[in-house]
Amino acid sequence: RLACIQNFHAADRRAEEAGEIERLDSRALCPLGRDRVVISGRRIVVFDRDASDPKLTADWPINAIAFSHRLLEIVTPIKNDLYVWDALTGQRLAIHDNVIEGNITTLTFGLGERRLFVGSDDGSLNCINAACGALLKKLTPHTCEVTQIVCLPGKVLSLSSPEKIINIHDDTDPKKAVILKTINVSAAGVMLRMATDQGEMIVGTSEEGDVTWYNLDFAKQVSDTSQCKVKHSQAISCCKYFRDAPLIVTADAEGSAMFWSVPPLRMNDFFNKILLNLSGSEDDNVGTVGITSIGISWPDENKLFVGSERGGLACIDISSVVESAKRQQSEILLRKESGEAAEVISGRIFDSMPRPNDSPDYVFEMANLWFVEKAHKGSVDSMISC
Repeated sequence: RLACIQNFHAADRRAEEAGEIERLDSRALCPLGRDRVVISGRRIVVFDRDASDPKLTADWPINAIAFSHRLLEIVTPIKNDLYVWDALTGQRLAIHDNVIEGNITTLTFGLGERRLFVGSDDGSLNCINAACGALLKKLTPHTCEVTQIVCLPGKVLSLSSPEKIINIHDDTDPKKAVILKTINVSAAGVMLRMATDQGEMIVGTSEEGDVTWYNLDFAKQVSDTSQCKVKHSQAISCCKYFRDAPLIVTADAEGSAMFWSVPPLRMNDFFNKILLNLSGSEDDNVGTVGITSIGISWPDENKLFVGSERGGLACIDISSVVESAKRQQSEILLRKESGEAAEVISGRIFDSMPRPNDSPDYVFEMANLWFVEKAHKGSVDSMISC
């Protein structure tokens, strides 16, 4: 019995109607082999499929990914459509067509994972039903591409790197969303990523290697790393808050990861820097390999997963860094309860504690627990720990 294993559009109707390319008007089809076919009409196009499973291929870059912990499903975008996959079997479960105008550049599940927030390259922002793809509401759009969306209780944050703006949207009304505040992040340069502590702080990382903190309630910058003893010198493409430890981790294009302390430790200050080897056994002379994505093990948070620009995946044991931060946290809270509350609140308590610097005690190499050199053919752009 014959069965269709893959179908695709030979012509881009949207581009043809916009006059960007000439209409195909296909008249003939000629296979050149198992994985290559030529289609001719007013013009000639060649399609190539170099994959073991055609059901998992796409003819458009996949710019984002979302994971449902509730249903164990993966959602990926292709143009302005969403494809839903079973995370355990790899089977495609559903396709939600035309969920937004423009090509999807970012997406994330809302709290409870029953809604999806989707952003596109034309600045549009939509909230849709995760089960069926129906539009629930439209958020105030950006003027440029939407880079990242983060959901908080009652709020939705959207970052547009080209616009250099973070919008804080009200998410208390199920049918409409207004902008509560706007944060201008132009002083930080080109902001690549942001993360929140699920409370009042936002941390952003930039192409210039800066880390900047913003207060969510006042929509103002509160600090940055310009005065820190150690800081990044290359673009920072990823950042994450720890859930239990008072730390933030960032990683850069030089192959290093930095940890930053947050209260009750020193506020937004350097804590540790680890240097990683992601070049592989055969490429010892190629120099450093940049980090493009990170993940933190859950629930213990003692391992750091790293993806590189060359497709490598590594796991690093960071328990010594995490435990050091937790010990200092316990010491500070104990002293606060023992009559030194004024010193803790004012920050004078840190006068009696060593401050991290660029010495080998705080900047050091860490070996990989394991490393897969060619886990992907290209850069690892996103990583989800679950």
